[in-house]
Amino acid sequence: ICDELAQLLTVIDDETTAAQAGRPAPADYQYRSSPKTLRGGYYETTMAEAATGATTQRPVIFAGYGHFNGAAADIEWFHNVEANTIQFETGPEHFITGENPDGSFIINPAPAKDFAKILERAWASNVTVIFLLSPHYYPEWALTRHPEAAWNSGSFLRYDIQHPYSRKLLKAYLAALVPALRNSPGAGALHSFCISNEPAYRPSLRNPFTRERFIQYLKKRYHGDLAKLNAAWDIHATSFAAAIPATDPTIDTPAKGQFQDFCIFKAEEFTDWHTWLATTI
Repeated sequence: ICDELAQLLTVIDDETTAAQAGRPAPADYQYRSSPKTLRGGYYETTMAEAATGATTQRPVIFAGYGHFNGAAADIEWFHNVEANTIQFETGPEHFITGENPDGSFIINPAPAKDFAKILERAWASNVTVIFLLSPHYYPEWALTRHPEAAWNSGSFLRYDIQHPYSRKLLKAYLAALVPALRNSPGAGALHSFCISNEPAYRPSLRNPFTRERFIQYLKKRYHGDLAKLNAAWDIHATSFAAAIPATDPTIDTPAKGQFQDFCIFKAEEFTDWHTWLATTI
C-alpha cells in the first residue's frame, strides 16, 4: 500500500506542476444512460464530455453509493458528485411472505414494482443500479415452519444452502424479482446482480443433512475406496460413515487430511450454491 501511495503522490505532483505551467486539464467525461458492452475487462458505453456535451463510446468506471432508502432517494442528485451507480439491496423475506397448503409460496409483488420504479429513475438520471440480492434475508416463518432446512451457523446464513426447501424458496424469490426488473422500462439501468455480500458459510457435521452430504462427497473424492480415505486421514475406519468425526475437524485435528477435506468440501458447497444462484438468475 505504501508503495502505491508513493506512486500516486508522484502522479499528483507531476499533474500539479503541469497545471501550474498552463497545461489544460484533462477532459471530464460523464456517463450517459445507454447500452453497455463488456470489452477487455471494462464496460464501454456512451460518455459525454462535460465541457461540450459531445458524446462518444468510452470505457467507464462505475462508482457511487449504497444501499438503503436514503441513498435511493438521492439518485437524481448523484450527478452533482460525479456518482453514476447505486447498489440497492432486497431479500427473499420481502417477497416470500408465506406458504399455501399445497406447498406453493405466497408472493408479495409490491417490492418488485417499487424496484422497477427505481430503475426508471436511475435510467432518467444517468445512474446504473446493482441489485444486491441478500439471500441471507431469509423469512423467519420459513425457519420456524421448516426447521429441517434451518441451520444457525453463526454466519449471515441461518439455513442450509444445499437443502431442497431453501433452494425452492430462493428460486421462487428470484422468479418474483428478476423478470420484473428485466421487463421494466428502466431495465437498461440494471448494472448487475450482486449474489451475496460479505459471504460466509459455516456448515457443521452436527447437522445430519450436511453430514450425509460430506459422506457422499468423500465417496466421490476417493472413488468409493475406503482404503484410500484411511490412508489419507491415517485412520482405520470400517466405513465412510464411521470415518466422520462427531465434531467438526479443526486445524488442530490430528488427522490433517480430515481437516483439509472438510475445508475443501465447505468451499465447494459454497461455490456450488453461488453457481446455482447465478444460473437461476
